[in-house]
Amino acid sequence: MLAVATPQLARAEALLVVEADTGKVLQADNATMPWYPASLSKLMTAYVTLKAVKDGRVSLDTLLTVSPTASSQSPSKMGFRPGTQVTVDNALKMMLVKSANDMAVVLAEGIGGSIDGFAGEMNQTAQKLGMTQTSYVNPNGLPADGQITSARDMAILAR
Repeated sequence: MLAVATPQLARAEALLVVEADTGKVLQADNATMPWYPASLSKLMTAYVTLKAVKDGRVSLDTLLTVSPTASSQSPSKMGFRPGTQVTVDNALKMMLVKSANDMAVVLAEGIGGSIDGFAGEMNQTAQKLGMTQTSYVNPNGLPADGQITSARDMAILAR
């Protein structure tokens, strides 16, 4: 007997489903409603970091040092002690695979000089991409006033 799956609509408070290649909207529901990006902020952290690599500001082998600020981030995190060194490549992998908040801060401080400096780069990049409903305050998405986005803007970043 052959089982046939019937297509189902995605369900969420806010969503936007697009074709990755074309950007064609397949389904939208409250796509411009403001919401908190949480760990999806790390996608922009990765984007800005990889752009810094592409621009030659750092390499994937550049060593970054875990600061007391990075070490003090709430879980999920790697838990390295201040002074520990990690490469940009490994920090990216740990941030993206484990959703490590401390590694997001290590990258922010290493690339942008500070959390605030890196958040500024995140916001500039968001504007250049056309993400008009997004504002970043930190690189890891931990709760913060002013950290906001929409499903529409996340789709832009994902593409």
